[in-house]
Amino acid sequence: MLLSEVTLLSLVSLCLALWPLPQEFNHGNTTVWLASSVEFSFQPTVADGGAEKKNIISTYIDLEEIFDFFQTSWLMKNKTREKLIPSVSKIVKKAIKRTGAEIFSSKFVPWKFHPRNSSFEPALDGRDAVIRQVIIKQASTYQSEAKIRDFVHEEESYKIEISATGEATISTKTAIGTVRALQTFRQLFYVHSSGPGVYTPFAPISISDAPKWAHRGINIDISRNAYTSADIKRTIDAMASAKMNRLHIHATDSQSWPLDIPALPSLAAKGAYHADLIWTSSNLSDVQMYGLERGVSAFLEIDMPGHTGSIGYAFPELVSAFLADKWQEYALQPPSGQIKLNSSGVNEFLDKLMADILPRVSPFTGYFHTGGDEFNLNTYLLEETVRSNNRDVLKPLLQAVVTRLHDAIRKAGLTPIVWEELVTDWELSLSTSSTEKTDVIVQAWRNSSAVKLLLDRGYRTIFGSGDAWYLDCGHGTYINPKRGSVSVKDPFVDWCSPYKNWKHMYIYNPLEGIPGKLHHLVEGGEAHMWSENVDPVTLTVDLATLRLHPRRFFGAVHEPLIRYMMLHPDLANGVSVL
Repeated sequence: MLLSEVTLLSLVSLCLALWPLPQEFNHGNTTVWLASSVEFSFQPTVADGGAEKKNIISTYIDLEEIFDFFQTSWLMKNKTREKLIPSVSKIVKKAIKRTGAEIFSSKFVPWKFHPRNSSFEPALDGRDAVIRQVIIKQASTYQSEAKIRDFVHEEESYKIEISATGEATISTKTAIGTVRALQTFRQLFYVHSSGPGVYTPFAPISISDAPKWAHRGINIDISRNAYTSADIKRTIDAMASAKMNRLHIHATDSQSWPLDIPALPSLAAKGAYHADLIWTSSNLSDVQMYGLERGVSAFLEIDMPGHTGSIGYAFPELVSAFLADKWQEYALQPPSGQIKLNSSGVNEFLDKLMADILPRVSPFTGYFHTGGDEFNLNTYLLEETVRSNNRDVLKPLLQAVVTRLHDAIRKAGLTPIVWEELVTDWELSLSTSSTEKTDVIVQAWRNSSAVKLLLDRGYRTIFGSGDAWYLDCGHGTYINPKRGSVSVKDPFVDWCSPYKNWKHMYIYNPLEGIPGKLHHLVEGGEAHMWSENVDPVTLTVDLATLRLHPRRFFGAVHEPLIRYMMLHPDLANGVSVL
């Protein structure tokens, strides 16, 4: 048992230097410095098997940059001012430049990694080994006819070799592998506290890495409290540093509709909290492109048919039980309201909504989330042509809405994602009309037991339920109690209390009880930051230190930790030493 605890502590000590811990990390204790004039020599393999004649170094100027400089509105698609989507090669070049800039602008002195008052820094005058060039060998280039959004879903493996004399090589198979390698490379270096100098104390270094999970995500709710695109970009930066790759943007809810839909301009104009809090088309594309450049696919969730009360501010005729006085009868939280299920007007609205939003997001992501959770039956007692809360009556109507949405999503070349209830509670058909095999990805959220149930039914599944990975839990309900209330009473806790601290999150094993034959269906995991009790201030300044950012690495750190625990099951018993 003691041996297991010591082994776990050694695992954690490596995480302090690299986050997340690579699959293989071998290192020495020789100091190697990084020259301030270091060149990053990018050598992708071209179609004929040779290397490109020109190396792309950190100070390159190429035709793409010149083109960007002289871009004017008449060069834009649809004559807008939005930039054309860059090539994958340009994304890699920008990642190279960003890596160099981040390394030399860092102020990270690793004093916390060493005993109190110890002399751990190398002598500034003893720079025998210096990295003057970093060679990046990428085994393949991205095919121009492929969609740029899909490069983030290619193989992410990479290798990094740094010798004790200063030779540095990065080897990858794909562009996204290069982006991931650069994110690791920058974490190898520290700043000297007594003068100019960037160094790594770990040479020689040999790293070989690849992710366990395809989906390594965070869900941010921008509807209950308002967030700007700058707020979300900061989260993307944090995700990228930990090689998390999917940003789930819960864009709309009953509380507000901040998402601008040009085909339905009154939707955000009346549904957002304020005109200044609307996400314009350019805000959205800017965030998605920002994510793509950092290896993060940002996709939207428009939750339906539940959680749609905010549509009623612009189109009250489309919403049943909108702003009902007794909201507890028609919703789990105020305000109440859901789109009608048996309405030609709703069908026209959904068609127009999808025709507007799907072409705008599809260049940047392969996914679109349609929700499907917390569907309130009593709402439809108030719908004129339904007048029922009977599941047998409502199920075919719900099926028709979901099928309509998913047909549009598939037509746009995207993969639908839904919450677990559509499978576990309603047993809807989520397959296409032409095949029994479904392409839909299902998210488990209420408890971890749902994961196996979804896998047993053949669905690709995302784990990250409220009992493990809800980051906003444990801070109490935000709903004010009413006299005689039975649902909101002392001690006023939220449904998913207690608070999920980092130790609890790290020992969560989503594969517990899942037979090996189903592992291929596990898409990955996602943490959730719902915003009833969170806003941009608490996310990035105050409670962020307690909630998201120290735990932002969980999804990526979880991979090697869970991989290690599968080899050493007794480690779970020793995690208390942390």
